[in-house]
Amino acid sequence: MAPELDIEKTEQKMRELLDARMQSVRALVTSRQSVTDLRAQLVEAEADDTKKYSAALSDGWTETELRKLGIAPADQKPRARRTSTRGRQSPSADADSASADPAQG
Repeated sequence: MAPELDIEKTEQKMRELLDARMQSVRALVTSRQSVTDLRAQLVEAEADDTKKYSAALSDGWTETELRKLGIAPADQKPRARRTSTRGRQSPSADADSASADPAQG
């Protein structure tokens, strides 16, 4: 005998599956909106930083003095220090690997 199908139970299972899928999209949309909001805040903060850097120059500070204090011009991003612990290849090792590549030769 074939199992009996219950339309109400089937619909309930479908709703549960759809609810779980909708919840993941809700979380994604919330996350994306947060990223958008933070980017807008960053644009505002960078504009404010540019104005304040200009104000410091107008107040008599020079770019050299500000650099000595660790403050780069507003349009420049601070350089990140490399923290890589990988060993560097010697230039001859690079040349060897390039000559071994038939597409290069």
